[in-house]
Amino acid sequence: MPIIRRARLLAALMESPFLSGKRPPASICVAGIHGKTTTSAMIAHVLKACGRNPSFCIGGHIPSLGGNAADGAGEFFVAECDESDGTLVEYAPTHSVVLNIEEEHLDYYRDLQGILDAFAGFVENTRGRVFFCADDPNTAKLCERHPRGVSFGFAEGARYRVADHRHTPDGSRFTVRHAGATLGEVKLRLPGAHNASNAAAAIAVCMTLGLKFDEIAAALATYRGAERRMEVKFESGDYLVVDDYAHHPTELRATLEALRGLGPRRIIAAFQPHRYTRTKFLGRQFGAAFAGADKLVLTDVYAASEPAIAGVSGLTIYEAVKAAGHPDVEFEKDLDRVADRLLAAAQPGDLIAILGAGDIYKVADEVARRVRAGQVGAQAHQSAKTEDDIFNDLRAQLAPETVLLRNEPMAKKTTFQVGGNAQFWCEPSGEDDLAKLLAYCGANRVPFFVIGRGSNLLVRDSGVKGVVIRLAHASFRAVEVRGERIFAGAGAKLHDVVMAARQASLAGLEFMEGIPGSVGGALRMNAGAMGQWTFEVVERVRFMDYCGRVFERPAGEIHYEYRGCPLFRDHIALGAVFKGVPASRETIENRLKAFQQKRWSTQPRESSAGCVFKNPKEIPAGKLIDELGLKGKMIGKARISEVHGNFIVNDGGATAADVLQLIEFVKRRAREERGIELETEVMILGD
Repeated sequence: MPIIRRARLLAALMESPFLSGKRPPASICVAGIHGKTTTSAMIAHVLKACGRNPSFCIGGHIPSLGGNAADGAGEFFVAECDESDGTLVEYAPTHSVVLNIEEEHLDYYRDLQGILDAFAGFVENTRGRVFFCADDPNTAKLCERHPRGVSFGFAEGARYRVADHRHTPDGSRFTVRHAGATLGEVKLRLPGAHNASNAAAAIAVCMTLGLKFDEIAAALATYRGAERRMEVKFESGDYLVVDDYAHHPTELRATLEALRGLGPRRIIAAFQPHRYTRTKFLGRQFGAAFAGADKLVLTDVYAASEPAIAGVSGLTIYEAVKAAGHPDVEFEKDLDRVADRLLAAAQPGDLIAILGAGDIYKVADEVARRVRAGQVGAQAHQSAKTEDDIFNDLRAQLAPETVLLRNEPMAKKTTFQVGGNAQFWCEPSGEDDLAKLLAYCGANRVPFFVIGRGSNLLVRDSGVKGVVIRLAHASFRAVEVRGERIFAGAGAKLHDVVMAARQASLAGLEFMEGIPGSVGGALRMNAGAMGQWTFEVVERVRFMDYCGRVFERPAGEIHYEYRGCPLFRDHIALGAVFKGVPASRETIENRLKAFQQKRWSTQPRESSAGCVFKNPKEIPAGKLIDELGLKGKMIGKARISEVHGNFIVNDGGATAADVLQLIEFVKRRAREERGIELETEVMILGD
């Protein structure tokens, strides 16, 4: 297949009339070492809010835009343009935005001059206005003499100048002046001077495109940010948990400074370095980047497919931070233990910040979950009430139809058939009881966990402290066909959804036949088979937050990814609407038979949890395990299947410890022999 560079394709799309069906749109390309995602998102958000319906392609999920890319019918195309591989020169935008230029991506560029040359080519290719930040020395030097240059920022001479910037409890406020005249005030839900500067860029661009300041300011006031950009994962009177993508020293300083502006809180931060080359070349700069954190926990480098560099690791930054005189810094090599360190140190009133561009977002999710459950500091894993108190309270508050059990064996609740007991097991009778249960757990620091049919779950032998919730009551298992749509509760079996579609002569859902899970589990994991994913056939989703509030949202506004949906890290799926396609019964039957035959000829029949590892980009996990010669490997009664290498099966009598040891054995062999870091797909639950 022909392969072309992303930048070349994106540049071609922006110059093509086929997206809108009319003349090529006016393109606005946003470039810079930092802030590209936020600034391009702000511009697209303002244009959309003001009825201009732009096309856009942005490097992050933007909730207010319903995703990261869209084909709009309007006359503008907003794009975030990456500088990391020198392809900035591929673009010839109508207008360009240059935010900042400094040392970065030194795995590709020889030095700062090489980066400047790439930006110079980008600016030279711009046919219309060049918007540039007057506060950044390298950017100002490159652009200030441009005949069509428009400056923005805090600098005295900036054409669009930010003045009187101040932090507020819910973000920031500032005044914008243009050519000496005051345009008005802007309210942002994002903190930090850097976000005020990004907003000034959006204002400059949008006013040049013909929008009025008042409508731009009103639109910016509704912008909530991009995923993993100052994203609040949990907030209460005692704790604030924030997740941010910052991974360059300049970004880290700006983020911590912005978090300082949220109020007089102690900041406990965790950081995962991203790429060995960045760690090597910018190690000294990282040393001084964390002055804004009262306590810092560092972990090891996220490689991002780079080969390791001898002598370069997370300890490189740890030593640099220590040398810079930081009073409280720790190093924790194991990412899975970073949350433990943060929560052990946390005190009421703290802000917990999780920073980095790798997979440290998992730590943010874990910290938010445990803070919500009251597992912080000395209260971790403790409730003010006894086990008897909790059971009696819940039994008194919940409906008689709600199932509530103590010390329920989890081995009979999962397809793996291993694991210890759940301290409490609950099957709520409906949404009201589920909301009451969540409210009680939150108020009394009782941890809770929601599971589906247990088909992708491994429970540790020690069992699970707290409440394990399954939406197994009939009120959550309903499946109803209405025209070409199928309404299904979160507790419904996927098999029942497929059979309902078959009965109604609706095709497109056959791939789910044989996935031994529920609708809720499939939504949470974006379960897939036969080359298709759950969210490809979902039209709407109904869900509940941990405060008991119920929402409905079109699937197009929900960010999903390979084997995951971030929304359900801190929300509970209640049901979904699936969209079928009319087809003959014979066509559907043939597809079902073909998929069933393929499934049972390529997957083991013994007890398992499905695929254990996510597929790395280099090679499918099953093929990798086969090539490593690990099929048939046993630890205790757990065995790697000879039928499919990505399945671990229970030969009868296996323990969770057997399975976990086998998982670690496979991961170690893949790392040592192929340099591949395998990531588990199966969910692991328990203390």
